[in-house]
Amino acid sequence: MSAESNDTEDLLDRYLDGTIEPEELTLLDHELKEQPALRQELRSRIRLHGLLSDHYRQEDGDAGLTAMAPFLPLPPPTKSRRLPALALAAAAVIALGLYLFPRQGSPRDNEMAAVQRVANASWETGEVVEIGEVVSLEKRNLVEGFLEMEMANGIHIAIESPAVFQFLSEDRLRLDRGHLSAQVPEGAEGFTVVTSAGEVIDLGTRFGVSVEGDAVEAHVFEGEIKVNSKGTESILLEKEEAISLGKKKRYHSDAESFPMPSYPLPVALQDGDFEIGPVPEAGIPGKVGHWGGDSASFVGSTSGITPVSGTRMLQFHATRDHLSEPETGQQASELWQLVDLSAFSDEVNRGGVVADLQAAFNRAAQSPDTDTKFGIGITAFRGSIPDAAEYWDRKREPLSERLSQAGNEILTDADPSTWESAECRFTVPRGTDFLMIQVFAFEDVRNEEENEFSGHFADAIHLALQTEARPSRPRAEWEGGAGSWNNPKNWKAGRNPDGARDEIFLQGQECLVDHRIELKQNLTIAPHNDSIGILRISREGALEKSGTGQLIVGYNEGAIAELIIEGRLLTAGPVFIGRNNRRSEVHVNQGSWVSREGIIRMAQYGNRGPDTASTLRVSNGGSLTAESMELVHDLATIQIESGGTIDTERLRVGGSEGAALVAIQSGVLRVRQLEFGSGGTMQLLSADAVLELAGDWNSESLRKVPDSRWEWSSDPTFESIQVDGETWTRIRLPR
Repeated sequence: MSAESNDTEDLLDRYLDGTIEPEELTLLDHELKEQPALRQELRSRIRLHGLLSDHYRQEDGDAGLTAMAPFLPLPPPTKSRRLPALALAAAAVIALGLYLFPRQGSPRDNEMAAVQRVANASWETGEVVEIGEVVSLEKRNLVEGFLEMEMANGIHIAIESPAVFQFLSEDRLRLDRGHLSAQVPEGAEGFTVVTSAGEVIDLGTRFGVSVEGDAVEAHVFEGEIKVNSKGTESILLEKEEAISLGKKKRYHSDAESFPMPSYPLPVALQDGDFEIGPVPEAGIPGKVGHWGGDSASFVGSTSGITPVSGTRMLQFHATRDHLSEPETGQQASELWQLVDLSAFSDEVNRGGVVADLQAAFNRAAQSPDTDTKFGIGITAFRGSIPDAAEYWDRKREPLSERLSQAGNEILTDADPSTWESAECRFTVPRGTDFLMIQVFAFEDVRNEEENEFSGHFADAIHLALQTEARPSRPRAEWEGGAGSWNNPKNWKAGRNPDGARDEIFLQGQECLVDHRIELKQNLTIAPHNDSIGILRISREGALEKSGTGQLIVGYNEGAIAELIIEGRLLTAGPVFIGRNNRRSEVHVNQGSWVSREGIIRMAQYGNRGPDTASTLRVSNGGSLTAESMELVHDLATIQIESGGTIDTERLRVGGSEGAALVAIQSGVLRVRQLEFGSGGTMQLLSADAVLELAGDWNSESLRKVPDSRWEWSSDPTFESIQVDGETWTRIRLPR
């Protein structure tokens, strides 16, 4: 070993970047045992790595919407680390983790957990909480901010100020004041939070505990807990249940009022090791859980190459011209799989879900002209999974369903005994309905050989999604009586909402906006099962929702929601008119609604409970201007009456389920990009109904729009008009 390798600081660097060799790991293990200062140095460097990681993740944000060739961000092809080195790094984490997170029976300096994430957090002593800081058995008083800690057994704990807590052991924590949540992984069950009113014992779950004076509550977000309350028998609580310790009455848990640690989403690729699935189908698959794309097969050991895991691996064969990327100047053999995120829409639309895709690649020892480049990619789409191939074809159009895309490429060596790895990581954009996962072998040496990729292989393709830790979300709830938004007596907390911080929940009698209101977070009308919510914006009123929050008109089963716009509504971000509820109605009555930087989606879900009747009515001279609109599932209807106007860049009528209808009785619908899905119908009902489409149209071309269905009492007329120097077509019925 070289003199440099013997230097302990160099060993720390090698450990952190995953290139440490076995003999170096043994040496570092010995030095850590003997040198407390070295252990502290390791903690400091881990803290720095965490800060850098957070910094660049925040800088990157969601991948952009610019054209990609084939992916952005796309670093220059580089030699990746070999899998043996990656496995060694994992072993190093386990081994050296004992010095950072001591286990039962061998405590080191009473260290119980390490801080993973902070937000303006400080202790009672005035010290700022830092990433990498170790929390020991002493009592702590968090007077400001939010932090997330990780224990040696993988438990993640989120806690926010004001809070007083103390670790009693590696599986017990006392909470004297404040709110905390814990994510307990498999194998760490039994973690207990001790309070003045009793104990909350984990049974494999994600749960929260709050202590405010004598009021102690336990909430379950996933799994089960056991509550041992003083003076009562033990009580089992399941997902979405909550209870006040000392009482037997259960109620609905409230995840938003608790800080939340990072936690994994149960989303995975199917057959990422190519052990059980059929041969990939041709082209992009139309459903989840299946590989599809160019010519490929699943094979066992061959050409001197052994699968990374299991008995089979993916063997690429050749490209197909109709799936190539001609504008990149190169071709590739590509495979895709779709991943449905609809069950996790709350997490996705809240923001902060990170996707991590990993894959291993290898190639047979062939000539110097053998292609060497492989890659992986993730693309986020809104819309319907059966239409994925269509979305992919138009992914570069300005109003396409593609929200974000990221990828990575690597160059492989000519040694069949080693596999090279690639990793791609990005933040899933809000509004994503599904992901498209892609693996490919590039033709970086141009020639005309047949089956030129037959010596190219992939294996161990894995996808992990995880939420980021977050503080609790302040909320304001309408008390239920009819009245003005601006009257604090109408709000549950006895105060008017903070427009910058509070999420707004409206249920009960009509809430009236009769002045100008600014919001940045979510606004939900009729949030709970079987609830009723009504929001009216009067002629004198204006509601402006900026930021990244959503407007949701009707949320859970049985809920009935209504939004009446007589004044002015401005929204940024997604708007959902009906998600999984009974009925949702929006009426733009004389007023105006401008929706920018987001999508208006009606009847969000299908097959998720009862059908949702979702209606958008624009009448009496009212107007709606939108970037993108979709009538997706169930019974979605747009009605334009009495001189109403809708002007949208993109309109999709119909999805994969249910029926969607756009009926123009009297008024104008102006659309730059019109699409249809299953069950979509467009009606012109009178001579006062006007449809204006970008481009040059006639009756024949109109009926050729895929999946379109048109209904009118007589043949319409087609008039060419100019709009801002562009040719549009005005379509109407004769008088």
